[in-house]
Amino acid sequence: MKRCVFAGLVLAVALPAAAESPCPPPPAEPAADGPIRPGMLHIVPVDHGEVYACWVRQARERWRRGRMGEAEAAFRRALAAVPDGTEALLGLAALALERRRPERARRLYRQVLRHHPDHPLALAGLAMVAGRDRPRLRAALEGLIRRHRDRAPLHYALANLYVREGDWRQAQRSYFEALRLDPDQPDYAYDLAVSLDHLGKYRLAARFYRKALQLARLRRPRFDPAAARRRLAQLEEALP
Repeated sequence: MKRCVFAGLVLAVALPAAAESPCPPPPAEPAADGPIRPGMLHIVPVDHGEVYACWVRQARERWRRGRMGEAEAAFRRALAAVPDGTEALLGLAALALERRRPERARRLYRQVLRHHPDHPLALAGLAMVAGRDRPRLRAALEGLIRRHRDRAPLHYALANLYVREGDWRQAQRSYFEALRLDPDQPDYAYDLAVSLDHLGKYRLAARFYRKALQLARLRRPRFDPAAARRRLAQLEEALP
């Protein structure tokens, strides 16, 4: 079954079985030497890693094409093969953020952290939906950044925490560092522009709004390009 969007409606379209399941099923059990009789122990090794990796690749490709429903279904198929698969859990959490479902995202990030307490992407994602545990998350992120200074998502997550605390100056510094480390990420450029805007650095803000809009043509952003264009037009009109 393939999900297609037409005029704002999600349609289900029947496809041949081969198109519905691009990834191989788990390996079939080998034939036993004769029937398995009661009392016999029959151990069959089954490796689900290949199936899991295939569905994660499919999910990422569908996300890249903007097919979010199909991406979610593929991540779920991956979890059916490996129930605690980190990549699939992170993917579903990111989709929950995209759909503005913070509680679901929080649960999924915490599920990753139960198995990997210092996972940088899970901590970074959790920071985006942090509630009362912001001080603990900030301390954890600052500690991770000291050990992994080249991880752009960590700097971005720390910037988002600063925004929640109203510290736009520190947020701007962390957004800038995130963008320096990942210069092709449109959301980093946009949030840097917003922070500069709040600090009254309007000429620099306009520069990074432009950059965010340029990058958004190449990589799907989370921010609203129309809102960015409106704010950029306001700044360009007001600047000498």
